[in-house]
Amino acid sequence: MKKIALICFIWIFLNPMFVFSQQENNASSVNLGIGLGIDYGGLFGARLTVLPTENVALFGSFGYNLIGIGFNAGGTFRISPTKNVCPTVGLMYGYNAVIKIVGAEEYNKTYYGPTISLGLEFRPQRKGYWNIELLLPFRSKAYKDDLDDLKNDPAIELKSEPLPVGFSVGYHFWL
Repeated sequence: MKKIALICFIWIFLNPMFVFSQQENNASSVNLGIGLGIDYGGLFGARLTVLPTENVALFGSFGYNLIGIGFNAGGTFRISPTKNVCPTVGLMYGYNAVIKIVGAEEYNKTYYGPTISLGLEFRPQRKGYWNIELLLPFRSKAYKDDLDDLKNDPAIELKSEPLPVGFSVGYHFWL
């Protein structure tokens, strides 16, 4: 699945039809976001977004996820793209969970899978916009099994577990 996500990421950013797309408001069809959350590749990262049409945004992201580099690729449907507040619905594939055990690095691992999102874009100015999202990750069986094994290991003390939902926030600059 990692290969499929990487192929999608490369296709999105190398496909020439996206380079020449324009929105009705004459803004660029490409933006770079810096933010926090799964859809930015990890705890923090960057997200490159291409808009082939006004309502569709395709993106790829890379970020630091506490143990290394995480990545995601996906798409977002923008419900009211001409409004200052635009609701969004999205689907992505990539990093959506990580296990980090301090002092027992052999257990550290990144897990990949699909995630759906509901969000809002706030565009108070033409130079960029804020994006916030509620994320619902579908975590893999391998992740759940590894977490259960760690919970049952008396030598490991878990300080926290991830929430069943995630949140993200980022600021996007039009390129």
